[in-house]
This record gives sequence, structure tokens and C-alpha cells, in this order.
Amino acid sequence: MDDFWKIHSSHLLPRFTLERLAVFASLLAGTSFLVSVFLARSVFDSNQDVAFLVICIGFSIAGLGSSFLGPTFMTAANARSKHPSSVVIGHVGVANIILAFILKWVVAWTAQATSLTIGLLIPGILLLTVPFYAKALKSV
Repeated sequence: MDDFWKIHSSHLLPRFTLERLAVFASLLAGTSFLVSVFLARSVFDSNQDVAFLVICIGFSIAGLGSSFLGPTFMTAANARSKHPSSVVIGHVGVANIILAFILKWVVAWTAQATSLTIGLLIPGILLLTVPFYAKALKSV
């Protein structure tokens, strides 16, 4: 994983810390996701094609903004743990699978009980909470 950062972070890491990049990227991802959901919902009645384009762009920006958050927090977990990397990856992987299952269940129930728009608010709001956990990246 260290080779990945040496190759791909040569432009950003000298200028910004990982904590600052994670905060900026998660705020960009969460904001673009939520704005695109609301904008697509408001445009949907008049033009469904534009609504689909808006939601696709919003999902793309959110995906780009959140794409490196997983490896960044994994690197922080490896740096903080006394266990070997394989054990840390295993522990984080199990926690990730359990939490993803629970979150998918909550989103599905919310979308079924209310609407898909309300269900999609949950991941957008969760992306906006990442800056509260970005302090874990200070040791990396």
C-alpha cells in the first residue's frame, strides 16, 4: 500500500496533509451527492433525461471524492496498530462487511417506507460526517 501512495500522491501530498484531503474530498462528495439528488428530484417532473444526467454526474463526483477514503483510513489503521497488516485488514474488513449490511438494510427500509430520495439522504449525510473521523489520519 505504501507503493500506491508513493506513485499516486506525488502532486497532492507535498501540498496537503491526508487529513485535509480526506476532509475536503468527503465534503465535496457528500455535498455533490445531496445537491444532485435534490436537483434531480426537482427537475424530474419536467425532464427525466436531465434528471438522470444530473444524478449520474452527482454519483460520479461523489465516487471520485470518496474513492481514496477507504485506503486512507486503512493506512491509518495499519500505522496505529501493533498487529501485522493482514490482521488489521481482516478486522477492518469484517467490520466493514457488517456495517455495510446494516446500512444497506436501513437505507432499503427507509426508501421503502418513505421514498428513494429520503433513502439516498442517508449515505450523503454519512459522507458529510467523515471530517469528524479524519483526526485519525493525523498519525499517518
